[in-house]
Amino acid sequence: MTACKSPPMSAEPAVTVQVSPAPFVLGQNLTFHLGVQHVSEPMHVAVFVEDPAGHVIKLPPKRLPFL
Repeated sequence: MTACKSPPMSAEPAVTVQVSPAPFVLGQNLTFHLGVQHVSEPMHVAVFVEDPAGHVIKLPPKRLPFL
């Protein structure tokens, strides 16, 4: 007689976003800090900006050179 265990459940991905400075003033540069946990594969991030009139644009990605 043998016993089988089911494979362990992986934890759900956890994402945190911090913006600085907080609060910010119109015209200031913003820095986003994105943290992810429990991720075992590559992820992609897109940033969208909505203006007061409701128009939405996607900011282009900043490509980092491979080291």
